[in-house]
Amino acid sequence: MGTRDGAGGFVLSGGLHHTADGTLHAIKKPKPVAGRSGKITKADQRQRFHVNDLELVPGTHEIWASGDVSVELNGDATFLRGVIASYSTGG
Repeated sequence: MGTRDGAGGFVLSGGLHHTADGTLHAIKKPKPVAGRSGKITKADQRQRFHVNDLELVPGTHEIWASGDVSVELNGDATFLRGVIASYSTGG
């Protein structure tokens, strides 16, 4: 899945930004979200960010991604939260 970046390139949900000049940029993973404890624990460091949809904000170079953050099958630390993240392509 992917979307235009507003400057002739595109962004892929797997964390890559392909610019109009052919350069590939890796997009950093988002910082962990605090779990039930309200603090970032060792278990929270293993979070996975799943992207369900990407959209270019019209008239900008900003991409919004909707999805979820989860820690799965980790005893009491198991959780799933909806997330909206943004990425500026800098165009």
